[in-house]
Amino acid sequence: MNKKQWFYIGIICVLLLSCMFFLIIIDTNQKLISEEVLLVDACNQDKTFCKKDVMLIHGKITNNTIKNINSFIIETNTDSRTICFHSNGGSVDNAYTIASWIKENKYNTCLADIYVDLSKHAVLRNTKCNSACPFILVMGKVRTQIGKKQYIKIHHPGINIFGFKFDYKLGNEFPNLLAKNKKHIQLFNKGLNWSFESEGYELTKHDILYYEIFNEFM
Repeated sequence: MNKKQWFYIGIICVLLLSCMFFLIIIDTNQKLISEEVLLVDACNQDKTFCKKDVMLIHGKITNNTIKNINSFIIETNTDSRTICFHSNGGSVDNAYTIASWIKENKYNTCLADIYVDLSKHAVLRNTKCNSACPFILVMGKVRTQIGKKQYIKIHHPGINIFGFKFDYKLGNEFPNLLAKNKKHIQLFNKGLNWSFESEGYELTKHDILYYEIFNEFM
């Protein structure tokens, strides 16, 4: 082989190694931000009111989330009927699976100012329910807002490919699931106005009331 051929082989090797390194980083990050299910107390900011022993979906919504919820229920033998959230969202398809499961099994949902994990002596603050998360939240039979210091953001469904974000057209499954409440359909359609690559739209206090995110307040 001449020098030119060795040069091109070297370039290809560097590119292959770079891709492998990039994929390792992606895999590691996925593990770091993957969801977990916890048993917590959901409280307002000053802890004057707490809903005891609720299940919390904490972190990214993935294809393991529903499996982890079911495993958690079996392993802990919890009789909790409330699922709360502290999540930046995740795949719409996975969110649809969880939302359907919550609706079918008539679970309640909640969003609280803070979550107190007594087993780890930890307090989770700055509660957020973003992206696909709000559309799981509204599937609760009773949807409780505990306190008023939470953040909810919506945006267009999309996909992230190696850091490049693209909107994609969603089928009718999720809108059909939301169809029972016209306000929830309106909320979904409002999210379509903010592209997936944008920072999304943060719901105001007026929005939260208007779109009937909650039907119980504490």
